[in-house]
Amino acid sequence: MRENMRLDFKNLIRVFDSFITPQPNTGKIDLKNYTYIEPVGLAALKSIALEQNGLTLILPDDPDARQYVKTVLSSSYDPDKTYIPIAVVKSYNSEENKKRLVNKILEVDDFRKLNYEDKRDLRNYLDYMIGELLNNAIYHANSPVGAVICGQYFRQLKKLQIAVVDRGVGFLHNIRRICSVEKEFEAIEMALKPGITSRPIGTYQSTIDSAGYGLYVLHAILQHTKGRLIIISNDGAIYFDGNTGGFYTYDRVSSVWKGSIVAFEFQEGNINESLDTFFRIYINEPEEDEEIDDYLDFQEKKYSSCCKI
Repeated sequence: MRENMRLDFKNLIRVFDSFITPQPNTGKIDLKNYTYIEPVGLAALKSIALEQNGLTLILPDDPDARQYVKTVLSSSYDPDKTYIPIAVVKSYNSEENKKRLVNKILEVDDFRKLNYEDKRDLRNYLDYMIGELLNNAIYHANSPVGAVICGQYFRQLKKLQIAVVDRGVGFLHNIRRICSVEKEFEAIEMALKPGITSRPIGTYQSTIDSAGYGLYVLHAILQHTKGRLIIISNDGAIYFDGNTGGFYTYDRVSSVWKGSIVAFEFQEGNINESLDTFFRIYINEPEEDEEIDDYLDFQEKKYSSCCKI
């Protein structure tokens, strides 16, 4: 039976456990029947391999799927391709990896052709969304392997998929300390509300990320740009489809997964405002505007020496 691993709620629920579970007789993960695997699946496998100090894969029989798995997992990068190779992100290299990832995305041919304003807006959106997911995985998850990130730009569909995976404690462990929740999917739902944040591990500080608005803003961006979002935390999950407005929860997505997966799909062509305008219209109270301006000014200075405009 041929299988796919896609950022689709029903598909992912159906195949997720079998996709990440080694065969009992060989200890290998069998991908031979997969004809299509998206970044969200490969990031999950990479995180497991890091935690277990190695993982043996039976590669897909399909030649295209086989080559894709080998290429993405090798972390090699080809600027003429549209995949974003896997990177392992730790606290000491999170800013460097975020910057490199955003720059690689902007090198995709469709994005290189954008005018100055559109490219600047795309950079600011990506910097915020990717930065928020990395910060959550690194500073809140207590993940022994850090965060694993990879992505793909689907040229025909004009959409970008980014997946960030960790092997940490999950959402419930942190959110239940500040909210009355009992299940993982309930904790995820709470994390998507404004002003909800847990105390980060270590001494991390940020003008926006510490405000408890990170995942709420990510959800709002995808809502207004007709994107998609899936979050898995241990055995719980949520799925949001910006095209239909559908929001779904699931209480038993996996019996074996440990950690968090956050993956989103985003379409540059659906950006209608700059990020600061988006905050002012949809997110911020008036007194918060100055803080957002400071953040965007910082991003402009930080990228001025490394972005190709």
